[in-house]
Amino acid sequence: SMLRSLLDEGYSSDLTFLHYAFTENDVAYKKDLEKIAAEHENVNIVFAYTEQKSGGDLHGFFGQEHLDAVAPWFAEADTFLCGPPGLMKSVTSYFDDAGLGERLHLEEFTPSFATVSDDVTGTTTFSGSDVSSENDGETLLEQAEAAGLSPAN
Repeated sequence: SMLRSLLDEGYSSDLTFLHYAFTENDVAYKKDLEKIAAEHENVNIVFAYTEQKSGGDLHGFFGQEHLDAVAPWFAEADTFLCGPPGLMKSVTSYFDDAGLGERLHLEEFTPSFATVSDDVTGTTTFSGSDVSSENDGETLLEQAEAAGLSPAN
């Protein structure tokens, strides 16, 4: 969704999309990604396989050597990250250690910690809508929906 959003908003600079999967059979939306690359000269799709030793563009897990291979200019660019918790933690730690945390933009679909608790207190305020509700310990999405909001992302 991040790639599509950037392109829908008219992003025209060079863009490298590094996609990790166990094997090529595990790549979600592979045909869609290949179609996007074919339709946009500025998009380079790179497939990295963590368990498959042939095919694809890279093999193994995220690290400096992968960045050097596909985006040696990464330190001067904004990076958008979404993925499973292990990958998110690895990339976030790398960028923080390199002093590049402000260039890393995250999108998460699963919380990395337990979210439901009986002993939370306070008020949750959704600044974009100026709606507030008592914090009940549920996820922010669940609290927003309970407050009558419909978050788009």
